[in-house]
Amino acid sequence: MPQFEVWAFGSRAKWTAKVYSDLDLAIITNKPLPLELSVKLSDDFSESDLPWKVDVVDWVSTSETFRQIIEQDRGWWWCRRGKVRL
Repeated sequence: MPQFEVWAFGSRAKWTAKVYSDLDLAIITNKPLPLELSVKLSDDFSESDLPWKVDVVDWVSTSETFRQIIEQDRGWWWCRRGKVRL
């Protein structure tokens, strides 16, 4: 999703994940993600070869409290697109 900034957060981003922990991603936007895009992302991640579930959070649709948690928990903030290998 080159048009959006995406933050990883939670246990996988902090390197504290358990075997079955999911990967949490926050898509940073100025307006809510279109429903079609949210559904496509969910479908694409479900059908991917990733060994864990991926939860996608729409930044603009989350509460201020949850945004603060994401900002504290986010990881890989120093990486640039194309530099992260999972």
